Amino acid sequence: MRKEVMLQLQQLKKNLETITKIPFQSELKVDKLLAKCQNVQNQLDQETAIQKIHKNLIYAASYVPQISKSVENIIESNKMMSSRQKIKRTQIQFDLKSNNNLLQDQIFSLTKQIEILQQAPNKEIIQLRKRLYEMQAKEQQMTQLQKQNIQLNEVINRLQEDRQTNEMKFDHQLQQLKSESSAHEKQLQQKISSLEKDIAQHIRQSTLEIEQLNEQNTNIRKNFQDEQQTMTDLIQKFRDQSITLSAQIDQYKAAFVQQEAKIEQLTYKNNNYKEKHHHEIEALNEKLRGFTQQSKQLASSDAIQRNDAIKTDSMHQVLTNQVDIVTQENTDLRLKNKMLEEQLNIKQKALIQAQKLRNTLEQENDLNQKLREKAVNEVNNLKQDSEQIIIANLNKVIKDQQDLITKLKEKQNTQTQEIQKVQTQKINLTQKIPHTDEEYVQVRKERDKFKALSQTLKDKIVEIELQAMTSALIEQENQDIRQRRIKLLAPMQKMK
Repeated sequence: MRKEVMLQLQQLKKNLETITKIPFQSELKVDKLLAKCQNVQNQLDQETAIQKIHKNLIYAASYVPQISKSVENIIESNKMMSSRQKIKRTQIQFDLKSNNNLLQDQIFSLTKQIEILQQAPNKEIIQLRKRLYEMQAKEQQMTQLQKQNIQLNEVINRLQEDRQTNEMKFDHQLQQLKSESSAHEKQLQQKISSLEKDIAQHIRQSTLEIEQLNEQNTNIRKNFQDEQQTMTDLIQKFRDQSITLSAQIDQYKAAFVQQEAKIEQLTYKNNNYKEKHHHEIEALNEKLRGFTQQSKQLASSDAIQRNDAIKTDSMHQVLTNQVDIVTQENTDLRLKNKMLEEQLNIKQKALIQAQKLRNTLEQENDLNQKLREKAVNEVNNLKQDSEQIIIANLNKVIKDQQDLITKLKEKQNTQTQEIQKVQTQKINLTQKIPHTDEEYVQVRKERDKFKALSQTLKDKIVEIELQAMTSALIEQENQDIRQRRIKLLAPMQKMK
């Protein structure tokens, strides 16, 4: 109530200040208008003087024709004068005419100025009349504002009386509130003392639980160290496997070079064989032609010639069969080379995947090392910082672990997809490979080696899944720790 009354008084004071400023401003405007009216009056006086001058000029202009007539009479009377007098007379006449023209020009210019001056004050008089009407309206507003001022003074007096009565009431209420506040302060002191005791008990319990959490963190650290050792062992295994695979790839490359050399030798032999037997085939063809001619000529020796033709045909068939066998061997060797190239590409891809796995494992080790360092730092900070900071740090660790778990799962999915691709390629190759030749038996042996490598990759995936399970268990332990912390902090927050 008291604040509302004070605000109303301040508003009324502002209204009074504005009301007192309005008449002062209106007085200034009235003074300005009076000054302008005085200027207009001076201009009107000047116009009356100009009108008098104009009348005098008109009166003088009326005498100009009479003067010209008298001059002409004088000229006519003095026609008989000497030539000098005539010249003087003409000069005087010219001067009079020029003076007359000058007077007429001056009269015309003065009349124009008078007309302009007559028009200008009429506009200013209209503006002054408008301003006078505005002043009259403002004076009416002033009277209304003065009436309102009187009413406001009455209201202010009433409000001052109400304020005095309210101040008396407020003083009485303040005394009552002081007595009540003193009693309430005593009660609060009692509650504070009891709360301090409860806080001390909770602090003791929290310190004990913090010690338990420190022990759990040490156990977690040991588990991390064990996991790190296992990961280092796995990395060493993968390195050894990569070395063996690189050696195998070198062997395959050497075998591939040897097979290329064999193919070149066989192609060389095939070409030589074709060149050798080409001449024989041509000779046999010539013999066949001769035999056919002889068969036409000699009908009696038909049976003998037929036997010779059958022999030559059989020889030609044998040669063509040998050529087909050589070409088939060349095609088989080319297919073998293609298969070996595909197998080499697959093994190179497997090596690249193993390298990627090794890099991912190294990254995971780095992440585990960072998490371990964070855990150590957080354990050290637990002894110094408050409980809210501890909870925030634990939440950060949990989020990091969750991110690591998601990354591991994503890597696991990618690795499984890559393994599936390799398996599909392997199946396609097994469908193409025959099982008769000795070289293809070696290829099957290499395929068995590739199966062993894929089995090692599967074992690695199983190990990664076990790591994910361990990280999930760590996450559950962290959630349990967080719930315990929340339970411990709940009474503290209620007390706050």
